[in-house]
Amino acid sequence: MGRVRFLAVTAPLAVLALVQCRTGAPRAPADLPPLRPPAETTYCTDVGQPLPPRTAAQVSDEAIRGVFKTREKDLNSCYKERVKRGYSIEGFVGLRFVINSKGFAQDLCLVEDGTGDAEFIDCMFGELGTWQFPQAAEPTEVRRRFQFRLEDP
Repeated sequence: MGRVRFLAVTAPLAVLALVQCRTGAPRAPADLPPLRPPAETTYCTDVGQPLPPRTAAQVSDEAIRGVFKTREKDLNSCYKERVKRGYSIEGFVGLRFVINSKGFAQDLCLVEDGTGDAEFIDCMFGELGTWQFPQAAEPTEVRRRFQFRLEDP
């Protein structure tokens, strides 16, 4: 099996498009349970709406990028765990959430999923829910897109 490579793309999502995995449909080895796709209720209902401009009372894009840069290893660990268990998942994952006034992520939802793996997505949601962002007077909507893929040795 190839090495695991994680690439976080921290620019806000501008265009939302589902991208298929490089290797086609996600695969599970014959001796593992099949992948369970994320539930429809996990997906955002208003995909495609542009983000409103940031105000001074919200968390800045720079501060959000800083948290992602220091904590992206947590999301990568979710991916590595699934690969270690034998699943060959690859693809883009787009998430949306709101940073509340206490600095925690809430209202997490899935914008796009190229992995087809609900356990992986659940792990990502669980990790993001523990992150501490800067506090702000107003809620701040965030969208981020990540790419997960295996590399050939």
